Amino acid sequence: MLLTVVIWGMDNVLIKSLLNAEISSVGLIYLRFIVATLVVSIVLKIKKETYSKEVVNSKYKNQIIVMALLISLYYILQVNGLNLTKAVISEFVGTTMTTLSTIVILAIFVKNERKQILNKCTILALIIAIFGTFLTALGDVSFGLDFGVILIIIADIFWGLYTMTYMKIDTNISAMRVNRDLGIISILVYTVILLVTKQFGEIFNLGIINILKIAFASVLIDIGTIITYYVAIRIISGVKCSILTLASPIISFTLSYLWLGERIALMQYVGCILLFASSILLVIKDISNNTQKESLEEN
Repeated sequence: MLLTVVIWGMDNVLIKSLLNAEISSVGLIYLRFIVATLVVSIVLKIKKETYSKEVVNSKYKNQIIVMALLISLYYILQVNGLNLTKAVISEFVGTTMTTLSTIVILAIFVKNERKQILNKCTILALIIAIFGTFLTALGDVSFGLDFGVILIIIADIFWGLYTMTYMKIDTNISAMRVNRDLGIISILVYTVILLVTKQFGEIFNLGIINILKIAFASVLIDIGTIITYYVAIRIISGVKCSILTLASPIISFTLSYLWLGERIALMQYVGCILLFASSILLVIKDISNNTQKESLEEN
């Protein structure tokens, strides 16, 4: 999960530094889905994974369709929200509300997750992380509830529902297979959107260099996410995963400073320290719990 934090922290900086305005946000997402799905399909072809009809059943197929619709709505609302509000505000709202909505939805619909959110250590880590995100993303910038913020909040609810649906999928099906199937349906959804909005033609106007840049970003970010995040939420609590993702601004601001030359304010340094402390708190708690379990087993 900490690897996911690094990958997600690189996302915005990488896209900002590599890409230009020759393609719409929806078109960019569409191409990233195509590249990621193609790479995953090749890997699955090499591995020759097979599943029985009892595992890949109608319930699984319905879950994939629902997830594809949810993730499509998430990206569309998120991107439009980003365009209608300040960048620093969208960073804070997007990061924080994604975590909060996911935690609340998981606590409501996933029985095993309720114990995690009621844990004192988890609650403390969440509070520290949210405050750290606030300092890191906003600093001294005034916060306003504009239409862009509202769209981002709605988008983050769809992300929470998406995560909850993913966690209900049969764990016998590999993360690669799930994301391959999800990618295929999502590509169909985005094809329809691009055709309806008359933006599909822009895909053919991109030069080979821009396509290679998008492909590079997709392999690094999207494939990296499949390998780390979608495996992590099957190993540890979804609530803990969500809190740990709040630490991604540490990577974003570090890379922005080193790569893009952007200035970091003092309050943002403090925020990064709090985010790091929140992550360490969760890691130490897990190590402590595992040590206690091993001790009980030995006794």
